[in-house]
Amino acid sequence: MIRPELSDVEVSSLKSKAEAKFYEACKQQLDDKYLILHSISWVRKNVAGDVRDGEADFVIFDPDSGFIVIEIKGGGIRNDSLKNLWFSTDNNNIEHKIKDPFRQAVSQKNTILKFIQEHKDYKYLDGKILMGHAVFFADLDDISQFNNPKAPMEIIGGKADLTKLQEWVVKIINFYKGQTDKFEPIGKVGISVVKDIFCKDIHVRPLLKFKLEEEEKQRIKLTAEQARMLTMLGDRKRALISGGAGTGKTLLAFQRASELAAKGNRTLLICYNNLLGESLADNASEIENLEASSLFSFIARQIAKVKEMLGRDLSKEAAIAYPSSDLYDVQQPFALALAAELIDKYDAIIIDEGQDFHDSYWMGVEDFLIEDGYFYIFYDHNQRLYNKEAKFPINEAPFYLTHNCRNTSEIHAFCYLFYEGIETTAADISGGKVEFIEGINVEKQATKIHSLILNLLLEESVGCSQIKVLVNGGHQQMKHLKHLSQKPLPKPYGWKEKGSSYKIKNFSNSKEINSTIQLETIGRFKGLEADILILWGLEGLDIDRDRELFYVASSRAKSRLFIVGDEHTCVHIKSNNS
Repeated sequence: MIRPELSDVEVSSLKSKAEAKFYEACKQQLDDKYLILHSISWVRKNVAGDVRDGEADFVIFDPDSGFIVIEIKGGGIRNDSLKNLWFSTDNNNIEHKIKDPFRQAVSQKNTILKFIQEHKDYKYLDGKILMGHAVFFADLDDISQFNNPKAPMEIIGGKADLTKLQEWVVKIINFYKGQTDKFEPIGKVGISVVKDIFCKDIHVRPLLKFKLEEEEKQRIKLTAEQARMLTMLGDRKRALISGGAGTGKTLLAFQRASELAAKGNRTLLICYNNLLGESLADNASEIENLEASSLFSFIARQIAKVKEMLGRDLSKEAAIAYPSSDLYDVQQPFALALAAELIDKYDAIIIDEGQDFHDSYWMGVEDFLIEDGYFYIFYDHNQRLYNKEAKFPINEAPFYLTHNCRNTSEIHAFCYLFYEGIETTAADISGGKVEFIEGINVEKQATKIHSLILNLLLEESVGCSQIKVLVNGGHQQMKHLKHLSQKPLPKPYGWKEKGSSYKIKNFSNSKEINSTIQLETIGRFKGLEADILILWGLEGLDIDRDRELFYVASSRAKSRLFIVGDEHTCVHIKSNNS
């Protein structure tokens, strides 16, 4: 075999036409048992510690003996024996000074031997390695003049030998065999060592950790550009801001709330989702005049505050007023409206996830706002998991965010198949393809997820806080998470199961995150995001019926999305993505 394997076009393009002729002859005539290396190079320290580079035109390894290094020279050749100078003559009859080809071959031969001796598997080679060197003058018919003690005819080749190269190679090997009987064939082990040194395939890719970091830099830049959209609000006191998944609604809502708070306005930022509310509250904790939480945490605090200040139990009053009514649709909104009459109001209220607020809450929320205060609602009508017919207390036409700053283009293409509305452009972040992982049952699927996570942590150096596993949230799907959480993770990693508090570095503050991987439901994770998202437990869902769930779930993934299920589930979802 010959390495590298060059096409006819590549051979004809070689700078040295002499080497091209020799390459063709090797390819067409030499026995398959030989390993032929063309133009191998190296950098190495010599005995004095100086760094020197080197190159060999051709090296032929014979498993039945050893190896020979062949220096190739083209054109006319002249040797000035008085000054020991060598020259080559080109087609224009111009001479060029060259190195002594025989000395070059000897040096290359010794260096290659050292590389072999330093290899970890050299110990498996028995005895001394047979090695030799030769010089081939590819354009010369008469090579007899080069014959001398340091260059016997047996190690010199000429133009005529190109047509009988196998015979010439055997002659050289036999010549060196005749010089010593103390050698052992290098055999298959020796050929394997040589391949590992000079022919090893190299495939080095950057760790996923660094790809994620690079993608995040692009994401930050895109989000900053999107943030300029806030200037469109001007001095407007009330506004609807609509955008699809990944358009930065939460970040922009937080930024707007921070700006208003910095101007001395007592500002409230609330969302529907509890986990997102915890994250917002954590990031707002050190910002003066800014209070952030989920809607229900806010209501609970106001009810507790009224009880502490006035001794009134608004929850009980609501239950008495509407004894047979739903707690969340009627009683809680009523208690909120009562609290608004008794507690200080806010100068600005910013709503995130507005599409999920039930109509009955708007009166109570607005009652907490001073007259002519700032009131902004950010929403995505495609993410109505909790309120299918969202209506807002602001009648003006919405401002639209139309550029996805979160998802890679591959994830954007997938999740926006489930989107209906104003066209949203993808971010110029390519990322990896959406991947499907199949397992015949939950245990097999859990094993594959566990293996994937170990690879991400240990081989790709991804941080555990960057990985999230989400299930649909039904009773059966919660059992999925139990299967996974029972599988061990190397120290210091662990699982953070559903219900644990959740903190992320979504905004300006940096908080320490525990070495745990979050296991959650799609509904509870709504409004949040993950660098790497694993969606699981989607059996029984229908793409048409559960379009919004698929949209919400898949759009949580920033950089990588894995979908896990049995064959039927994966095929069903893929069919929508093909």
